[in-house]
Amino acid sequence: MIQAAFAGRRTWWERQALSPDSPLDPTAFREGIARAAELLRARGTLSRKELRASGVPMPPELFSPWGGVFAELVRIGEACHARWEGGEARYAHREHWLPGAPWTPPSAAEANVELARRFFACYGPATHADFAYWLSGLQPGVARVALQTIGDELAEVGAAVPGKGKLFAHRADLDALHAVPPEREAWPVRMLGRFDPLLLAHRVKDWVVPKKYYARVWRPAGPIEAVVLEHGRAVATWRYDRLGAGTLSVRVFPFGRTLARHVGKEVRRQAKDVARFFGLKPAAVRVERAMAT
Repeated sequence: MIQAAFAGRRTWWERQALSPDSPLDPTAFREGIARAAELLRARGTLSRKELRASGVPMPPELFSPWGGVFAELVRIGEACHARWEGGEARYAHREHWLPGAPWTPPSAAEANVELARRFFACYGPATHADFAYWLSGLQPGVARVALQTIGDELAEVGAAVPGKGKLFAHRADLDALHAVPPEREAWPVRMLGRFDPLLLAHRVKDWVVPKKYYARVWRPAGPIEAVVLEHGRAVATWRYDRLGAGTLSVRVFPFGRTLARHVGKEVRRQAKDVARFFGLKPAAVRVERAMAT
C-alpha cells in the first residue's frame, strides 16, 4: 500500500544517488536497483554485506544500514525484512517470502484513501494534520483529497485540543472509545519497543509523552527509546541487556521518582515475555533512578 501511494515519487535515497556529486546518472541508478532486485530474486535472501560483495555498482552511501538500496527494494515491492543475522539485517525477495501471493498494487489515489482509513483505525483519535505528518512524503493536497474521500467514515470526538486541532476517529470505533475503564489501575500497562509506531504517528506528541521528558525518548542522532505506558501515557523508558548464562536483564528508567506498584508488577510480568521472545531466561527487573544514556 505504501509503495503504491508513493509510486512515481523520487525518494531521499534516489535523490542522493542522483546528486551532482554522485558518480551515477539516472539510468545507472535504476539499472543498479534492477540488478540488486535480480540478485535478491535469484538468491532468495540477501544481506548488505553480500550485496556489497556482489559487485552491484552503487555509491557507498546506498549501502547504509538506515535504508539505501534495500529501502528502494522495499519501496518498489521487491524486498521484505526477513531477520537479523550476524549483527545485520537480512532481506528476502517478496516471491521467496510470500510465494504465490498476488501482487496487484492499487493506484496511488486508491492507496492514499486506504492509508487514510488505516491510519485512523490504528492511531485515532487523530487530526488531519497528524495524517499529513505521518505521510510526510506526500504533498498536503494529496492527503487532503484522501481525507475528503473518507470524511463520512470519521466522526469528530471531544473538544479541539490546543496545539493539535480537531480530533477524528472511525465511527465504528466510537463505542470502544466510550468504554474506557474509569479506574486508572484498570487501564492496561504496555511495554512498547524502540521506534514504536505510536511515537511516530502524531505531529504533536505531548499527549503520550510529557514535553519535559521528550529528550529522554527522542534521543540525539535519531534513536527513539522504548517506553512504558500507564493510563495511556509514557511513564518510563526501558532497555534490555543480554547477560551471561543465557539470561536477559531489563532496566526501567521512571520519569518520576518511581513506578506505581501496579505498573512495576506488570512490567515484571511482561519482562518475562521479552526474555521468552529472545529464547533467554528472565533476570531481575531493575528500576533505575538515573536517566538512560
